[in-house]
Amino acid sequence: MGVLWIKSEFCSFLYLFPFFISYLTLNYFIFFTLNSILGLFTNNIVYFLIGIFSISFPLSMILGQRYSHIIIRTLYTFSVTWLGIALFFLWGFILLGIIRVWIEIPLKLSVLILTSLVLIITLYSGANAYYFHQKTIKIPLKNPVRVVQLSDIHVGSVRNTGYLKRLITKIKEINPGEVLITGDLAEGCSPIHKKSFKPFKSLKMPIFFCRWQS
Repeated sequence: MGVLWIKSEFCSFLYLFPFFISYLTLNYFIFFTLNSILGLFTNNIVYFLIGIFSISFPLSMILGQRYSHIIIRTLYTFSVTWLGIALFFLWGFILLGIIRVWIEIPLKLSVLILTSLVLIITLYSGANAYYFHQKTIKIPLKNPVRVVQLSDIHVGSVRNTGYLKRLITKIKEINPGEVLITGDLAEGCSPIHKKSFKPFKSLKMPIFFCRWQS
């Protein structure tokens, strides 16, 4: 068991180290680009922010695989959100550079517009992740049956028992004859406990489950 644990830790390190270097580079580019244009912070504060934001995601992944605590879940949610923001900024800066080749736009104004768009997209994405999406499909059958299919729920650090309770309430409102769970029920990088899926026990109809999507 000790050898297997060391091997697992070493594999995790091999995966996370190049990611951390790439992520550190991305954060360095974003923070110094924003600060050079907007002039919000001193260099020392910028270096501090780069360190904090760069270490948050790999740290939350490592801790999240071993422990389930509200502080770790909050850190994971924060780090995943910032990862999305960082990628939005990266693509935004690339697109902005292309646009400014042909159209003369004041640099500070264009960065402020980009920052506003990134914040709007982030808020929309967060709200979109909180709610589940329902689509109704009617198939003509000789003996019709009402079925609810669940897919890509990703129960874990972000979507947890509270999310499942709201989902189960919706299923009860639909009152199907059976429920199909077709893959990606749990988040792979988070510790999963039996109590996480306790809301499913309140359903009276049969539940069919497959481990992954094909």
